Amino acid sequence: MIMIDYYILNPTGNITALVTNNNILPDSYAEISNAIMKRHREVEQVGFIDINGKTPKLRMSGGEFCGNATMCTASLFSKLNDVTENNLLVEVYGVEKLIPVSISKNENGYDCIIQIPKPKNLYEMSFEIDNESFVLPIVEFNGISHIIANNRFDKKTAERIIKKYCGILNYKAMGIMLLNDKTYEMTPIVYVKKGNTLFYENSCASGSSAVCYYLTKDSNIPKEFTLKQPGGNLTVSSSSSLDYIILKGNVIIINHFNEEI
Repeated sequence: MIMIDYYILNPTGNITALVTNNNILPDSYAEISNAIMKRHREVEQVGFIDINGKTPKLRMSGGEFCGNATMCTASLFSKLNDVTENNLLVEVYGVEKLIPVSISKNENGYDCIIQIPKPKNLYEMSFEIDNESFVLPIVEFNGISHIIANNRFDKKTAERIIKKYCGILNYKAMGIMLLNDKTYEMTPIVYVKKGNTLFYENSCASGSSAVCYYLTKDSNIPKEFTLKQPGGNLTVSSSSSLDYIILKGNVIIINHFNEEI
């Protein structure tokens, strides 16, 4: 048992825990994450952060990329440094470039604007399950990849597909965005291989960015979409250069714990 210092935050319903201890080895991440998620059933993901320097650092327990956790890291860094408005860079494990995040304190938490690097790949693939095949696009980021499903199948089939193909394709994490491209309603389902965790997330920032990139890839014209997710809305738009995706969200810091785990 060791003392773990961590915060629980709410980025558009995608409840996130951030551990602030700097002396924890990555080999212990999964055990600590599982313990936190057992104590707090609402937590969907756990990240480990270093906020002692000028550039906050984030590493998710499964090594995956998470846009919501990146916004949480920037928000917590701003709170602990008593900053109400901030433009900062966040170093995220597995991502080549520092990620810009703009923070502005509001009545309940922080409004955030994050620039997510454009995906490294977009391709179509045939997925087979129960003697059926589906040809669907995959948007591939460093650290996570997302299938855009346009409500092609039910949730149980989606679960089986991401568990199966996350292993086949050797991804750290994989999501299926069950999207209605007429109403822009979206249900994110995300599987992280290292922790063997699968969540119907209340919102997914990287999944929203994947959808934006997929919907704008052929136009070369910046567009903005508000994606309606179970935990609320995330607004995403492509940059004029199409080099990154701009995502707007909000973060509420719920609670702080320092306890033995």
